[in-house]
Amino acid sequence: MIFIVLAVLILILGAAAGFYFREESYEKAEIVFKTEDGEVKFLAEAADTAGKRMKGLSGRESLGEREGMIFIYSKPGRPGFWMKGMEFPIDIVWIKEEKVVGITENMMPESFWKGKIFYPPETADMVLEIKAGEVGKNNIKMGDKVKIVK
Repeated sequence: MIFIVLAVLILILGAAAGFYFREESYEKAEIVFKTEDGEVKFLAEAADTAGKRMKGLSGRESLGEREGMIFIYSKPGRPGFWMKGMEFPIDIVWIKEEKVVGITENMMPESFWKGKIFYPPETADMVLEIKAGEVGKNNIKMGDKVKIVK
């Protein structure tokens, strides 16, 4: 009996690991910010399913300049983000109704081991993860308008 239970547990864990680590294709979206300096464009992979949002950027070695991942939600909420499996620091831009409603800069991978979870200052319907330093370098500010072009 115990062997059957163990076999079932191994199958369940294997299926869960396969779901988490499988390669999924991501649609690309252009994220356009209207800043006081003009337009700034990022090319982002769209994390538009629960599986893609769960995996996020974990396991990747880096992002290029003006590259990112956009997390898209069907309704505004206060999603928590952590740095599990991250290899590099990031900036997060919290977006609601095509407007920047929050910015979290320089999130470090080791914050995960300290139990740190990052939340938007108010509800958000999209969250953009970009390479650390890109927010400041591109002068992205609270209130900037944002357009998503798929």
